Parts: sequence; structure tokens; C-alpha cells
Amino acid sequence: MDLILDYDDMRLFKEDSLLRIRREDGSLLITYKGPRNPNATYKEREEIEGELGSNESLLALKKAGLSPNESIKDERSLIEFLSSRGVKIKVVVKKCRLLMRLNQWKSLVFLDKVEGLGEYIEIEGEDCQEIARLLGLKNFIRESYAELILRESSRFLPFPGDQ
Repeated sequence: MDLILDYDDMRLFKEDSLLRIRREDGSLLITYKGPRNPNATYKEREEIEGELGSNESLLALKKAGLSPNESIKDERSLIEFLSSRGVKIKVVVKKCRLLMRLNQWKSLVFLDKVEGLGEYIEIEGEDCQEIARLLGLKNFIRESYAELILRESSRFLPFPGDQ
């Protein structure tokens, strides 16, 4: 399950950025995703991710405009820290994900079933264009699942690039 967070004024979404908490295998991953490259055919963006308490997780929070200290080591202290800074959960993304590793490729292929949206193929890595071509994929989506969910629910301001 992914929790997408933002400030009350939705500044991260407006800046085409994202802050995510992912619960995975008993741990919490903190992820910051920067603005997408507008010139890329596929979705390309800076991504900083780390398990809660790691240097990467602290850097992800800093990139989202937060100034954490090293005392954020558990979920409770994280929630207290975020709420004290006005950062709240804006979207919950529930998905079932199957990972496919193709030996000859340097990319990962994910088969996702996203609650409320449907089924998607996500390809990450150096060979994504070649894999997409071999699979005959042509309709590419640059929006995140969170954006698609918000668009579906019609509870969101215009997206970056829609204005």
C-alpha cells in the first residue's frame, strides 16, 4: 500500500513532485519523486528512496521541503513529524504487484492491478523502450497512480501541464 502525502496547499503536486510512504514486507520506505522530464517519451524523474531511518529517507524528506532530524526511526515519530509540518495523506494507492525479471534485460517489468483503476504494466530501467516495443505496447501513461486516482475522483486541481 502506498500513502501519498502533501501539504494542505498541495505544493508537491503543483510542482509535479511526490512524497510517498510505502509499506512493504514489514518495513516503511520513504520516497521523493521530483518533477518529470517534460522532453522524455516515458516518465523520467529523480527518485530518492530509503527505508525509514536511513540517510536516503532523510534526504527524501528534505527534498520534499521538510527538515527532519535523525530521531525519526519509527512510524509513530514519522507521523508526528509530518503532521506537525502540515503534511497529510492525500491519496491511498492499493495495488497487487507481480515483478518479472528478464535475465537478458536491465529493466524490471511490473504487472500491477490497482484498486479502482485497473491493470497496468510498468517498466523501469535502461531497456524500457526496447521491452515496450517487443511487447507491442504503445499507449504510455506519464501520470502516477495517485494522479489517476485523483483524476477519477474529480477532487483535484488541474494537473501540471493541464493549465
